[in-house]
Amino acid sequence: MKVETKTDALLHCFDLWLWMAVTGEKDKDEWPGWKRNGWYLENCFADCPACEYMENKKIDCNKCIISWPKTECDGAGGLFRRWRWSETKKEKKQLALEIAILALEAL
Repeated sequence: MKVETKTDALLHCFDLWLWMAVTGEKDKDEWPGWKRNGWYLENCFADCPACEYMENKKIDCNKCIISWPKTECDGAGGLFRRWRWSETKKEKKQLALEIAILALEAL
């Protein structure tokens, strides 16, 4: 399955980040939802369904389908960047949950 609609992208993003919030220490490429890991979703640009949708539609990151607080996801202080560099399982879980909620709110 490929990401074809904005709704698909946001639902897959929510699933991915909710899983990240539950597991805490896993990386995005380990999400069981990826076809390479035995499930259904084709590989995505930046291992992100929202990024894949935007890349396919030729939409700039600064116009993301997810409304990021303050800055885009990977900008200085962005939630994804903070998640990527966080050192504790508790912080990783909290940031992943915040990202999942943003994806859900964008639906």
